[in-house]
Amino acid sequence: MQLGLTELQAKTYLTLTRIDKAEVKKIAKTSNIARQDLYRILPALEKLGLVEQIIATPKLYKALPLNEGTTKLFQKITEEHTKLKDNLTLLIKNQEENPTGPMQDSDTEFVITSEKERLINRLEKPIATAHSCEMMLPKNTLNFIIFNLYEALETAASKNAKIQIITQKANLNPTTERKITKLTTYLNFEIKYNLTNEISIIILNQEEVNIGLTEGNEIPNLWTNNPQILKLSQTTFKTQWNNNTNTNQNNNNTTEKEKEE
Repeated sequence: MQLGLTELQAKTYLTLTRIDKAEVKKIAKTSNIARQDLYRILPALEKLGLVEQIIATPKLYKALPLNEGTTKLFQKITEEHTKLKDNLTLLIKNQEENPTGPMQDSDTEFVITSEKERLINRLEKPIATAHSCEMMLPKNTLNFIIFNLYEALETAASKNAKIQIITQKANLNPTTERKITKLTTYLNFEIKYNLTNEISIIILNQEEVNIGLTEGNEIPNLWTNNPQILKLSQTTFKTQWNNNTNTNQNNNNTTEKEKEE
């Protein structure tokens, strides 16, 4: 059936491979398939090249040996998949060569992501290529982001992207803390703690925003470039950032006096 046959087609074909050649009456009795169904199934199997009709009275049917039949079905599926792949490649190429044009200022989109892998895929490239990234993340969401998107963050940081994160200090897992420590060695990476809410906001290039729709959870997640929601998200982030004085930025430049204070 995974090779493309229906259940009754598979059952009929397997029955015929066991009994060599037979008339419809015997096939029906052996397979326990109604004769009226076999009059529909056998021509379909003939068309697939799995069954041959022997001219006799009564009419007989003979199956292609199982190894040959399954090979034929596999080749058919492979050819179909190859054709589909070629068509998809052509579709993507045509889309790339004939884009619909840049998004206008009046165009806005709202996309809800409800699957974690899709969320990661949606964020990975934009973060890695961002020139600015502002994140307000509860500890559990930050653990998730660091675990899945650390390389993207490090790539952006290594290109001097401005990255600002507000989060909660308590209960960050050790791996997250180690990776954050490494990120703080980059000049434009800054993190502040003592986040007082469970709101998740990720603003990329001041052009688009991802917002967690359930308190404390990564998904479902809303992506949008809507100017009003983007402005509201930026205001929320800046307010929280300015109210938060616990910071860790480029620690190597901190003086001993500042550490004591």
